[in-house]
Amino acid sequence: MSRLVTTIMGAVLGAATFAASAAAGPLVCTGSGPSELLDLDNRALMAELQTRLDRNATRAASHDVVYSTSPSYTHSSEAAAHCSIAVGYMRTRTRDEESINRCDCLDQLATYQPPVNTCPMEASTTVYFDTARWAMTPADEAALTSIADEANRCGLDRAIVAGHTDRVGTDAANQSLSVRRADQVADFLEGRGLDRSRIDEQAYGESQLAVPTDDNVPERRNRRTEVHVRFVSDAGS
Repeated sequence: MSRLVTTIMGAVLGAATFAASAAAGPLVCTGSGPSELLDLDNRALMAELQTRLDRNATRAASHDVVYSTSPSYTHSSEAAAHCSIAVGYMRTRTRDEESINRCDCLDQLATYQPPVNTCPMEASTTVYFDTARWAMTPADEAALTSIADEANRCGLDRAIVAGHTDRVGTDAANQSLSVRRADQVADFLEGRGLDRSRIDEQAYGESQLAVPTDDNVPERRNRRTEVHVRFVSDAGS
């Protein structure tokens, strides 16, 4: 039995395994291409196909690849098989586009490394309120949801939620209002899955103005709740 026929049989027998594992990578190698290799002249194309064949045959024989829990072995052996088919056709001066496309695609898939899913160290946002109000806008909720999603993914170390007001109203009323604003934000974060025991609520009334003003001067930048979240680590799991 010729080497080409043997290789074709091996590719067919491995198709079921490849179909199951291909979904783990970013490519689906259907053979429809088109591969950039097809733009090469025959001499250069043959060299590139042979390079991919040798590379994947060597990789598929590597102990680390053979015993890896990733699809590397399947992708490497399938790449070697289809590259061998493409080389066999080239030796008869025939460009078999399907095997060339699969050879190139599977070669990329065999070496694909998924991006590292890192986590930030911390995140912050500020929620602004109307005068004497503590209701949030959909945009505020979207920003808080994004932070909560990161905390759920990366792990929440500590969240600081600090309520503030402007200088419209009495000191006592503003202190109470800043508590309501902090509560509103903390409640929302808890509703998105954050551990309430890790949320530190603070209320400053009108004592920490972002923009200094006189008494009874409305200033939106002072009517706020500041949110600072620290995540467990800077590496995603």
